[in-house]
Amino acid sequence: MLLWISSWGKAHKAIERIQKPITFRWKNVVIDADIVGFLDNIRQDILLKLLKRPISDPRVLKLIKGSLEAGVMDGGEFFESDGLGTPQGEVISPLLSDIYLHAFDRMFQMSGIPGTLVTYCDDFVILLKSNDKKVLDKVRGMLGRLGHGVG
Repeated sequence: MLLWISSWGKAHKAIERIQKPITFRWKNVVIDADIVGFLDNIRQDILLKLLKRPISDPRVLKLIKGSLEAGVMDGGEFFESDGLGTPQGEVISPLLSDIYLHAFDRMFQMSGIPGTLVTYCDDFVILLKSNDKKVLDKVRGMLGRLGHGVG
């Protein structure tokens, strides 16, 4: 079962989504994890490929690509984009991260893992009925395909 709480969602909604499977479905094995350096390490090439699915207008894709590649001014010094991360502070960054993590959600859903995935920003919880050490290895593999590690 896939449950998604967007980065704009409320923390109490994520807690509620975690509480129900524990209380009513007897899922008492909890894997709690954080995606290491998530926003700083989003691979822009993968993100742009993922954006091509729902966005057909090449002008919109070009605008987003330009935003990703714009670079950063810090203390009067310009730093070029290194192909990683989303522009921090831009209003579109949470949406871009949600689209990026949707690929993780789909991989989890298709993996056949008999658990409940609840995500909140760059944190996630997997609820299982029994301890299966292979689950974390599978999840690491999924996030590795997106260029991320689990902390």
